Amino acid sequence: MYYKGFNANLCGWEDYQFEVGRTYTMDIDDTWSWYHYTKYVSATLNYFDKGIRVCEVEPLGETRRFHSAADGFGKGYFTTNKIRILRELTRAEIFDALMAERCSLFLVLKLEPPFEVLQEYKSSIRGNYCHSILGFDYLTDDEKRALLPKSWHRYIEIYKRQR
Repeated sequence: MYYKGFNANLCGWEDYQFEVGRTYTMDIDDTWSWYHYTKYVSATLNYFDKGIRVCEVEPLGETRRFHSAADGFGKGYFTTNKIRILRELTRAEIFDALMAERCSLFLVLKLEPPFEVLQEYKSSIRGNYCHSILGFDYLTDDEKRALLPKSWHRYIEIYKRQR
């Protein structure tokens, strides 16, 4: 399986619009400018902020592999001059894939994960990550207490009053 990340409108780089189920072809020789895709869902997270959408894709043309430190810690990415967008992953499927890949917490936090996912990372939630948890308004105070180290519990009320 291969994956491609998109913004909230299912657009790729430079707002190029995509649709699930369609095939796209490029007739240029610049392999870096072809359609990018990855083998790991986590490798797509560095390219988009909130609202990321991830699709399974099928490369159909020539392919090239690239390595980049910005793609999820050197996992690499591929380009192809012909790609089919097969289906969009659900939010639950994205988190399942990230857990299977042992994705780092700081990348997962970009997606404002549900409490159940954050519980899996509980032992990693300390220091600067605590600030992120305090800012997740969709979490209840009890959920925040369950995730944060006890030394941070007093900040839950303080943070609420400041907002």
